[in-house]
Amino acid sequence: MLKLQTGALDVFWERNKNRIANNLMVEQRFAVPLGGFTFKGFIDRVDMMPDSKNEIEIIDYKTGKSEPGPDARSKQLLLYARGIEHVYPHIK
Repeated sequence: MLKLQTGALDVFWERNKNRIANNLMVEQRFAVPLGGFTFKGFIDRVDMMPDSKNEIEIIDYKTGKSEPGPDARSKQLLLYARGIEHVYPHIK
């Protein structure tokens, strides 16, 4: 029988157990025209904000060895928000 180490799963569950029910989409691809170019992206997870019908939270998991700084991270999430608004105009 395979024995699984559950440390990371336990941490994930504790952080997210009350938000899982609000999950709207996972692994969402998008393409949006932006300044004469097409920006393509891939969003890890989108959750609906509690008590809202059109407000979301964009979640991007970082699994690489290095994580971008706060400025680069903010720009990335802003582009993801633009992509979601393009594909789903009713979501903010």
